Amino acid sequence: MPPNTCVDGVQQIRSPRDGTIIEVGRESLRIEGSAAYPDFGQYQIDLTLPNMAFHDKAHSLTPVPDGQLYRWDFEQETGTWGAGWYIVRLLVVNSVGNFAAIGPDGNNNGCHIRVYLPPLN
Repeated sequence: MPPNTCVDGVQQIRSPRDGTIIEVGRESLRIEGSAAYPDFGQYQIDLTLPNMAFHDKAHSLTPVPDGQLYRWDFEQETGTWGAGWYIVRLLVVNSVGNFAAIGPDGNNNGCHIRVYLPPLN
């Protein structure tokens, strides 16, 4: 997993916590946190399993200082991928379309968490 670029109030996933194991039978999960930036353009949520490319799942042109960023519907969004440790990534994009330079080195690798999704059946 790339280095985490999580900055409270700017690009942060507060819930669920990294390493969360989803209970069997649950159908969805709210991703909550913040996606706001002085030169905000949009944010995106990406999902992947290890050793797969990230899949863009949601975009929003509205900053979220603190609240729901995305609702992950397991069956609809990732039903064919199966069980496993998923990586959820939040990226804030500035008004000219570049990832917001919020990391200590001016880079932005996204704010990541890992979530274990059990078999759906």
